Amino acid sequence: MAKVTFIGGIASMRGKLGDTIFRKTVTGKIIAYKAPVLRYRKPTRNEIKQRNRFALVCRVVSLLLADPAQQRAYEKAFKKHNGGLRTLRQYVFKQVWDGLPR
Repeated sequence: MAKVTFIGGIASMRGKLGDTIFRKTVTGKIIAYKAPVLRYRKPTRNEIKQRNRFALVCRVVSLLLADPAQQRAYEKAFKKHNGGLRTLRQYVFKQVWDGLPR
């Protein structure tokens, strides 16, 4: 269901309308694209491993950023060299992701 808001006579749309998805970018631009066709198939062993690894890293990042001392240390490193990432959470995620064995 799409959400439409009117601001000063200009419509801003977000969500799904039919088979089209409307999304607002960081710069405020509205983008419309065709919704993906969802087909269910049983995930492969590698897909399950990747999903589990992703979930583990997300939990570790949340725990690291919950500790104020760890957060300050990561903020300091992020300011020095963020590697083109936009947020601290992305930076910490990449550090943990790259540090785990595959």
